[in-house]
Amino acid sequence: SFQPKLSVIAGTLARFVPDILYYLVIFLAFGTMLSCMLAVVFGGRSYSGVSSVTEGMLVVYKAIIAGSDASLMRFLRAAADGQAGFSNVAMLALAWVVMVIVSLFFLFLMDVLVAIIMRPYAR
Repeated sequence: SFQPKLSVIAGTLARFVPDILYYLVIFLAFGTMLSCMLAVVFGGRSYSGVSSVTEGMLVVYKAIIAGSDASLMRFLRAAADGQAGFSNVAMLALAWVVMVIVSLFFLFLMDVLVAIIMRPYAR
């Protein structure tokens, strides 16, 4: 390359593309499964944001990428505390699990992305 400093950036970008693609496949599969689960359990009856799988995917990905979705987290917190009219123990537990997963996955997403970018740069 004519500019060594720029070749470091281009080389890093070229080397982390396969890892990013694998990570995106896993990320999309995780988000789709989470939105399907929310649509089946909570959809239509109580929270309009997950009344279908596609709307659920939008809400889930927005919550994961932004760190949290205010309306989804409010609903899940109310459902987990038993204030949303759910008396089923499985629904209450699922609300807690989803609330924790969505909150922690944002932190995990950022850590993994930094690790994927740093590994080829260190070579």
